[in-house]
Amino acid sequence: MTKRKKVFRRSIWDADKRYVLPENLSQPEVAEMIKTLRWVEAAKKRVPPIPDQGLLAIARFAALVPEPKEAKPDTIATFLRDATSVFGAGPAVCICMLAVLKGGEYPPMDRKIVEGLLKMEAVSKDEAASLSSADSGSFANVYFEKVIPAWNAARAEGKRTPEQADEYIARGGNDS
Repeated sequence: MTKRKKVFRRSIWDADKRYVLPENLSQPEVAEMIKTLRWVEAAKKRVPPIPDQGLLAIARFAALVPEPKEAKPDTIATFLRDATSVFGAGPAVCICMLAVLKGGEYPPMDRKIVEGLLKMEAVSKDEAASLSSADSGSFANVYFEKVIPAWNAARAEGKRTPEQADEYIARGGNDS
């Protein structure tokens, strides 16, 4: 049996050049065709895409978030409340967008990160549940008090890049 080549790498840290906007996007018929095809894809995948205007709004909300040492839990809660008001945007996706837009100053958030934090004993089971909840207040408190310090430690320890720190935490604090 032959192994299938990975066609799509699931990393928030590496932009996939296949998603560069076409030069002729300003032509109304091209924009309309792309909009239509996005909805076909969304219907088949059963996941609503975030509209382009929503992505721009999330970027504006992220621009208001200061660097972590100047932030507070309320800062994260406000960002999440505003960003998740955008159609199709959930907390984990918005936090990952914040992480990338801020150049890795903030940690990403997904199931693998939560599992890794549990293995590292950086969060309790109740705190892990908060990181999977839609409650922006409890999410923000745990994210700010537990996840950001674990992220900073992972980044400082050995000078890991954001992608390396992401993988390190996802593996429960193990480099290999």
